[in-house]
Amino acid sequence: MTKLISDIRIDSIVLEKKKDTNTDKTINSLVVSSNIHLPRQSDNLEKVNLRMVFAVSEQAARVMDYISQRYNEYNNIDLGADDNVTSTEYNIFLRQQTNKIGQYLNSSSPFSPVSTDLEALSLVTPHRISRLGEGSSVAKDIIIYDVAIDEIIANRKNQIALLDLIRIDLPETMEDIEQLSLYAFAYDTDIPNILKDDPEDNFTINTGTTIISSVTPLGRKTTFISVSKENPFVGMGQQKVEENVDRDKLRIIEELPSDIAVKRYTNIADKVEELFTTFQKSKNYEINKILKKENYFSDLWLTRDTKENNRFIFAFDVQAYLAKNGLFPFVYKNNELAEILISGGSDLSPRKLSSIISVEVYRQYVKTSGYLASNDLGTIGKSSVKGPNKEFPKVLVEKIEKANVNLLGLPETSRICFYEGYDNFGTSQDVNYQNNGTYQYIAECTIIDNSPDMMRRLANSMYGLKRSTKLIYDYLTGDDSITDPNTGKLLADIKSITAPIDGENINVSEKIFETVKTYDIFIGALSPSGQAIELEQYYQNQFEINGGRVDLQIIKDLENIIDLGIHFVYSKLEKFYPQDPFGRADNPVVTGFANNRSRSTRVNFSTVEHTFSPTYERGKNIGFGLDYVFSSDNPNKILNSISLDGYNTRRFDEFKKYFSSGAGNSIARPVGSFEDSSYAYLTAKTIRTPGRSTIDQTTYAGGNSTAVEYDFDRYGQLFADIIDIEHKSEGIGMQYPTLTAKSNDQNTNNKIYSSARTLLQQRFGVHIKEVIIPQFTAPRIINDDIKTTIYNLRDKENCGQNSGPPLIQSVIGGEDTQNSTTKTYLDQVDLKIKNQNSERDKGDIDVKLRAEDRKDRSIKLPFVLLGELTLDSRIKNFSTKDNTLFNSLTALRQTLNITQNNVARVIESGLVSEMPNQLKSMLVFSTTNSETALGGGDGSQPFDACRPKIKDSDSGDAVGDLVSFFNDSENIPPYPQTTDPMKNYSKFLAFWMNYRQVAVVEYLDGFSSLKQTDNNTELLNNKLKLPVWNTLSSATAQDLLDQGGSILCRVRFLSSEDYIQLLAGQELSTDQITDIIEYFQPKRALNLPTYNEYFYIQSGTSEVVQEQDEEGDAVNEQTSAASQSSFVTEQTSAASQSSFVTEQTSAAPQSSFVAGY
Repeated sequence: MTKLISDIRIDSIVLEKKKDTNTDKTINSLVVSSNIHLPRQSDNLEKVNLRMVFAVSEQAARVMDYISQRYNEYNNIDLGADDNVTSTEYNIFLRQQTNKIGQYLNSSSPFSPVSTDLEALSLVTPHRISRLGEGSSVAKDIIIYDVAIDEIIANRKNQIALLDLIRIDLPETMEDIEQLSLYAFAYDTDIPNILKDDPEDNFTINTGTTIISSVTPLGRKTTFISVSKENPFVGMGQQKVEENVDRDKLRIIEELPSDIAVKRYTNIADKVEELFTTFQKSKNYEINKILKKENYFSDLWLTRDTKENNRFIFAFDVQAYLAKNGLFPFVYKNNELAEILISGGSDLSPRKLSSIISVEVYRQYVKTSGYLASNDLGTIGKSSVKGPNKEFPKVLVEKIEKANVNLLGLPETSRICFYEGYDNFGTSQDVNYQNNGTYQYIAECTIIDNSPDMMRRLANSMYGLKRSTKLIYDYLTGDDSITDPNTGKLLADIKSITAPIDGENINVSEKIFETVKTYDIFIGALSPSGQAIELEQYYQNQFEINGGRVDLQIIKDLENIIDLGIHFVYSKLEKFYPQDPFGRADNPVVTGFANNRSRSTRVNFSTVEHTFSPTYERGKNIGFGLDYVFSSDNPNKILNSISLDGYNTRRFDEFKKYFSSGAGNSIARPVGSFEDSSYAYLTAKTIRTPGRSTIDQTTYAGGNSTAVEYDFDRYGQLFADIIDIEHKSEGIGMQYPTLTAKSNDQNTNNKIYSSARTLLQQRFGVHIKEVIIPQFTAPRIINDDIKTTIYNLRDKENCGQNSGPPLIQSVIGGEDTQNSTTKTYLDQVDLKIKNQNSERDKGDIDVKLRAEDRKDRSIKLPFVLLGELTLDSRIKNFSTKDNTLFNSLTALRQTLNITQNNVARVIESGLVSEMPNQLKSMLVFSTTNSETALGGGDGSQPFDACRPKIKDSDSGDAVGDLVSFFNDSENIPPYPQTTDPMKNYSKFLAFWMNYRQVAVVEYLDGFSSLKQTDNNTELLNNKLKLPVWNTLSSATAQDLLDQGGSILCRVRFLSSEDYIQLLAGQELSTDQITDIIEYFQPKRALNLPTYNEYFYIQSGTSEVVQEQDEEGDAVNEQTSAASQSSFVTEQTSAASQSSFVTEQTSAAPQSSFVAGY
């Protein structure tokens, strides 16, 4: 007998019946709620299965009643003790008895409901459940459900484990189901696995089973004559037969007729009684059987500040949590009752509102080499929790505060609470200090539920409603001048009748409507979605019939309806306050929760813990990232915030980088189609890279000039730095990559060149060298006869009187090697070698290398290689035109067919009017070199697009795709034109960061709802896992100004799908859509992390301490001499001039070296 489980209980069975209109058959489904009792809390259930057997015919139920009774008797009275009767012998006897009716005890063919032949089981229950048995593969009229118990445990605490709901689809029937019996037991799978090669005797009675639990809600249950130790072999003699013995466990949900919308109930009280009856049977508030992952918590919206600490905010839905886990969940499923409980302000509100009384957030270390659920869908990711233990403690994040967030799209409500926190990870002196690594956050909320107090007030309120209704009824029936005693109908319109109630003369119909409206709230809390009774509408219709001369029975019905409600509330309160449900006793001890002796005793507070799915890696991107709004952090340890005025300043600074009214005119301001775009879209304000000075992109705006002067050298270095960090992190697996400074005496151009060249060598094995073309023939092997080193005097004389000592003989010996001249020469050489400073000369090579490193070189070539290899590594035919889209300033206007003639119109009111202003500016200077008047339609000062200032243009020979630019010429406009400068990778990043790395600013407007389906009838509104982020606009700013408070915002990099959506109203061809998607496809290497991704915009003023970034050395303008160098791929012997040579090695070195400032 299996001792791991002491008992299996069937709590309830729901029979769902739905008519199939095509076949006129009834579709039947069962939903079973059950639990198991464990003798010990820590037992392992891995090798225990749960089996449920459904018998749907009288014959099958009779056999199963016999088998289950005999199996239970064998175990309970221990028939197998002292080898009295072996289980195998007993099972053979039972088989002989049941075979008279049918084959129900075969190990297979047909498979027995109590067989443990696991191989046969896998064949008949491929998805946990078998088909309805026809007597061949499965015993006749039997359905078998089999599952490992540890797979369906929903909640386990102490010795009770709640199981998931089990749903079984029964065969379609023409008639109602007449027989339904359910048998449940757990059995051991260890022994059947051992005996799987000989499974003939693999039955639960032999291999281990629990007592078989059974319920018969429909049909006959048979009890047989009992066995004893003296008489164990007893046949199928009946003792008694009972009908529907467990009917109370069955709830039937039937689909109402299709014409219910027009059907009228003759007695509204009957309908309400049906509602209360159905509600009480279909809802079990004694225990919440299953607690799945619910949308009580929002996502954790976390961001880094510039000190590399985490700031975060999340939301918790008090109403949704209590609608599942409250003492009276149904009251929280009605928004009006929930608001009464959570926000107060009503006579029904409890003394202390239901609320969150504490919130704690913890941080725990995650090891990335294990496996852990990476999201709420249960997807497994490559990480596992470490600890909590001494080495990896679960650390409390100290500063958690409630945040006031205005959700502009939701009415003011207290159901959703926001909490924000700041995690600085402590200091090295702290006991709980944790260094760089991967972490996960856990929130723990404690909630108090005071719905019992409200229920008592509700009951008292309903007593008041009943009293006033009864007084009205008694008054009307007691006056024959008002009511016809024969028919019971009023003699006048009820709307014209007044009655003295409690010393006040009131209008009867108005009072009844007031009562109905109040009571309707309570009724609405019980009605399934879409099935509300609409009591108020019913009485309005009745009061219009027959000129308002109503039958007084409907007023009596209202009294009866209120009585039903009072009884319902009483039955619920009695479970918590058995001695004084309505709290009328003077002794407060009697009414307390501690006095409750019923099964459902529960304290009125609970704690819920939630682990936020994403993991966060600290240290990976230290000092690296973009900040779209801020230059520094708020000193308060909350999310950064900016006032509306401050945000206006930020968007104006952004706008003047792209548009200008020209010298002598006022500063350009975004109007018309430019206004909402200025709120919604920003490029990065600051760019941070480790060990470098911070780039502030707003400083490139030229005041009121039509020029924007980007520091191309600084962007070139940034490009190399980004690729370097990406290579170290992703390529060679460096956990926390940094950038190392180079010598300060190296000029800017050489720093950039060195960075790019080093990257090419380390990542791709590409070497760029200066090759010296040799002017002398290299030594070679001579295969002729060996020549002598001795020459005669005549040869020497031929050199004349200026000839020196014979060289060869002086070195290796020969003629006159001992004369004084030769000897003096050799002595001088020896002395020089002896006096040489070897330590100094050791660095001579380094000195030469440093000098070589400081040569002035063109950076165009290494950046061409770096850009092509990192951003666009596709093989190209360089003999044809470069059609790459992502690195082009002109491709978008070509795709959208924008010309010099239509550019102003499509930007202001046409095709691209909803696009970011950054792209509008780009479209102007890539389309026309003429002055373009924009934004002046409302009478304001017009403005033109700012042109980038380019000094090393090729405007003289410019052909093909041209863009207009700004130079120092006094004769502009028209502006000069040059070939697309974004194609030059040494300038590429300046244009990418300012025209393509565009983020949208969105604010949290509310939370979305889920649509109700046939399988989900719970309240499904405002799910926190479905946040609604809307684009910031001028209308949003006005709403915030009107309502006050703060809105939660985020910045998000625009994707190609976003741009397609912005152009959704236009008629685009398939080719255009394809090109737009390719044009805006993000580049992974340029996907920089974001600082202050989440922040507040406040309606009032907010002060942010601005810290001045340290300014690095001034960078020089980029030189452009690359056109004078030749690009060759192999060494030649032709010229004495230097040439750049690239060599591709088989494998890039694994070491890493960083060049930079």
